[in-house]
Amino acid sequence: MMTIRKATVLKALQAAIDRVKNASASSCYAQGKAFELKVLARLLSDLRLHRYTLTCTPKAKNHLTFGGAPCRPNGAGHDCIHVRKGTENYEFWVSVQFTTLSYGLGAKGLSPTHSDLHEIDVGLFEPLTGPAYPSLKQVAFAASCKAGAWSKMFAREALGLRRELGLLAEPVTSRATWFVDAVPASPAIPLALFSGDPNCTTYRGSLEKLGLYVHYLKAN
Repeated sequence: MMTIRKATVLKALQAAIDRVKNASASSCYAQGKAFELKVLARLLSDLRLHRYTLTCTPKAKNHLTFGGAPCRPNGAGHDCIHVRKGTENYEFWVSVQFTTLSYGLGAKGLSPTHSDLHEIDVGLFEPLTGPAYPSLKQVAFAASCKAGAWSKMFAREALGLRRELGLLAEPVTSRATWFVDAVPASPAIPLALFSGDPNCTTYRGSLEKLGLYVHYLKAN
């Protein structure tokens, strides 16, 4: 299968967004998935500005397919975007669950249960192989995506995810310096909360102190 690069990746991603929107314009689920892909497109554009190389090997020619619900990595059925720069090598996946901080602190050798897994809407991971859930150690960046009207509940939910991504600590060098230089967490994984409602911006200042970064992105 042919590998596509940079502008072609973004073009194919925009086509994927349009397909989701057209599939059911009135469906909240469809609009939410379209917003996740729009967030991914925004992040890829940011990475291009930082001179990262973007590539993808689609399952179908110039046609990208992403996970539609919390899932394991599915290299046979879903696409991911490869992100590289120098020795850095990562993959963007959509709607993948990871094993949490609390799971890592628990009894060793036990298979993860529902409470041990959290979904990352748009996540940047170290390269994933096979269908196993990625661990916290493999996460470099995480984004939660909310397309609808802003609710304080979104911030509370994101803070729960923030807690499962690491412990509050003195700011140290971020695992995703292209997004933010330092994160007050260990490990230093930035968590972004993207909302399609501009009212979200009133929460920016205080939440950044906890390593949660709120951004407005127009949904339509």
